[in-house]
Amino acid sequence: DGENWTVLGSGSARALSPEDFVHKMCFTGAVVGLYATGNGKVSSTPAYFEWFEYSV
Repeated sequence: DGENWTVLGSGSARALSPEDFVHKMCFTGAVVGLYATGNGKVSSTPAYFEWFEYSV
């Protein structure tokens, strides 16, 4: 509905990028992914996401 939001999680993305660890010159970008589950049951039904927004 665009008004009720659920925060699924948050945290540092530092471990996804070696920028601070290898010569400070190799930023590969942060990675965000969507995940779907069958809630403990085997499922072959694909998950379609109509919309996704990411901001920092």
